[in-house]
Amino acid sequence: MEGKNLVLACPTASGKTLVAMVLMLESVFKDRGKCLYLVPLRALASEKYSEFKLFQGSKKPNGGSLRVAISTGDYDSPASHLANKDIIVATYEKCDSVIRHRPPWLSSVSLVVLDEIHLIDSIDRGPTLEMLATWLKSVAKNAQVLALSATIENSGEIAEWLGAANVVSDWRPVPLREGVFFGYEITYKNGEKVAVQKEFGEPHLDLAAHVIRDGGQILFFTETRRSAVAMSRKLTPVTWLNLSSAERRKLAEISSSIHQSVERTKLSEALSTVLARGAAFHHAGLHNQHREVVESFFKKGLIKALAATPTLAAGVNLPARVVAITSLRRYDHVLGSKEISIMEYKQMAGRAGRPRYDKAGDAIIFASNQNDADYLMETYVGSPPEPVVSKLGAAQSIASHTLATIASGLAHNAEELHQVFSSTLLAKQRGYRGLRPKVEDALAYLIKEGAVTWKNGGFVETGLGRRIAELYVDPSTAFHFRDCMNFKPKNFNAISMLHMITSSTDIQPVLYTRSSDMPMVEGFISEHKQEIYLATKDEKRLVQDEVKTLMTLWFWIEERGEDEIADVMGAQQGDLYRLVESAVWLLYSARELAPFFGHKELVPKLGQLEARVRHGVRPELLELVSLSGIGRVRARNLYKNGFRSIQELRRSSVSDLTRVPGVGSKLATKIKAAAGGKLKGHAVKAKRDEVQTTLEDFDREFSRSG
Repeated sequence: MEGKNLVLACPTASGKTLVAMVLMLESVFKDRGKCLYLVPLRALASEKYSEFKLFQGSKKPNGGSLRVAISTGDYDSPASHLANKDIIVATYEKCDSVIRHRPPWLSSVSLVVLDEIHLIDSIDRGPTLEMLATWLKSVAKNAQVLALSATIENSGEIAEWLGAANVVSDWRPVPLREGVFFGYEITYKNGEKVAVQKEFGEPHLDLAAHVIRDGGQILFFTETRRSAVAMSRKLTPVTWLNLSSAERRKLAEISSSIHQSVERTKLSEALSTVLARGAAFHHAGLHNQHREVVESFFKKGLIKALAATPTLAAGVNLPARVVAITSLRRYDHVLGSKEISIMEYKQMAGRAGRPRYDKAGDAIIFASNQNDADYLMETYVGSPPEPVVSKLGAAQSIASHTLATIASGLAHNAEELHQVFSSTLLAKQRGYRGLRPKVEDALAYLIKEGAVTWKNGGFVETGLGRRIAELYVDPSTAFHFRDCMNFKPKNFNAISMLHMITSSTDIQPVLYTRSSDMPMVEGFISEHKQEIYLATKDEKRLVQDEVKTLMTLWFWIEERGEDEIADVMGAQQGDLYRLVESAVWLLYSARELAPFFGHKELVPKLGQLEARVRHGVRPELLELVSLSGIGRVRARNLYKNGFRSIQELRRSSVSDLTRVPGVGSKLATKIKAAAGGKLKGHAVKAKRDEVQTTLEDFDREFSRSG
């Protein structure tokens, strides 16, 4: 409350967000400035926005109304619309991208909340978070910083780095008991033992029955998506027996609604089946809407048992009386199966215990034998989490952070550049000696490639460099696009452009090639060798993964069904939509950069492909899918039935449209209105949505995908 920087290291659900709320409201009502609340994931941003939205419209002392906003997408934007907002919830990446555009409103920020600051230890998001925290020291010089963290070993070091006071507490509103399950007995950390009745003859089911029968909910963390689905199926006899008649009726309604607005797949059918019986699964392959359904009804207590992959532990808050961890090993594409960190375990364990509902929360690890039980108790239950260590030195993105530092106006010469990087956590923990040559190499690389140039004894970003920074692509991706445009394959077409983006460092997710995929991938390479960028003998790089990712996008724009894409390519709905979002962003970026590389002729081709990927259609359907309410399936049905343009829709009657499969009278009326047609003799002003080419519009469709 005194305006000092603060690191608050406390367990999950211990009130950290409440502290942030109090500080934000004080800042707004004392007219100090706007508040930034920064989180790692879009799902978490949505959750926090829902909480803070309660303050929307509150009267400020100056007579104005408090305004809350969320911003998670459209990286190529200065977010000018946020200038008049008081509380802004954003992802780390969004804030990073905004800083690169230098909007004037950043100087009016009075409070920055860095949620989940311990994720600096993450190889994925850590470097971005670390650089963001470093930049904010200069960009928002007068802002108070509140860093929220799980209980970590070296929160004092993090606090010292941020110039903050360190507050540590192990208090939880619901006490946490950690233990190991073996031989139908739970052994807790304090030595207490609790027997579990053997009823179903399967430990997971019997623990679930033990919990649910007593009015609790149980959350199982499994190693893989497949095991999460299998676990949810296995749990249904237990959950079904413990549902009331009213709960069964409600779950039947929820189950039947699963396919109302989402394409039916085997995965969605599996979810619908288990939901009807009071169980569910949750992983990144689920459609966003389905994840929301699971989260909502688990919070409401209708879903009694949930099986999830560990990604849930870092995402939305879904507490349960008991958290059951079936395995502490995870598969890594490079290293194979490996043990998770103690920090990851503690994150999962922290989900145990529902405030206001449970007297205690239990985190239980399943052991396979007594030696395993002893090891798990000593290594995970009885040990503190590892200290948070900077991953900036291991990042491949030093060049990107260097360019962003220059483009943001934070460094105009070598001295200022080194001053910024010497202020990072990495420099504090290991000294700047090891990082300095990496920064110098990155600067030399950017100058060589034309993104930065020397000027007046210092340096400045070029027009190309500024655009790369604004687009939020890695410089290596931009230069890769340039090389692909300069050295095209013999037949340059949509497949070539898709390969250009799937072979970049920014494409996400990369779909790894399984051994069973090899004949299919190699066959595609052979068939399209004059259209794709084949690796040279000197490079000796594998192209299978990028070609499989290309093939997935090709299936999508050739209008293959989502179930077929999941079966053949292994890309479930959630994976597919994240890939589509990433591809749209990269195609947009390539289109924006093409003129800088002397390839204006590619702009329309890239624009059309971007629209095709956005909607998942062949070229002839682009006009139809530009109308609100018409997706890829309805557009194809309309096209097959003779409605091939907006003009033809405008001339048709509602009864004509209702003959098309999937189009009822209500939708037909909306289509007519959107197309600018007449209803019952009265002209209806056209309110059609034009085909958009900005990431902001796409993000509105897939705002929960990260």
